[in-house]
Amino acid sequence: MFESQGILNHREQEARYEIALETYTKKIQIESRIIADMVSNQIIPAALNYQKV
Repeated sequence: MFESQGILNHREQEARYEIALETYTKKIQIESRIIADMVSNQIIPAALNYQKV
């Protein structure tokens, strides 16, 4: 569609798609690191304290 309208050619469309995938991957990596940090610093200590009670 973009190519037929003269907006983006095939190579430009592929580049935009690759950038979008890279952005998505980086966001997922950041979120997974945050979750791992929360688990190790907050959830596990709270669970261990709860078990001691």
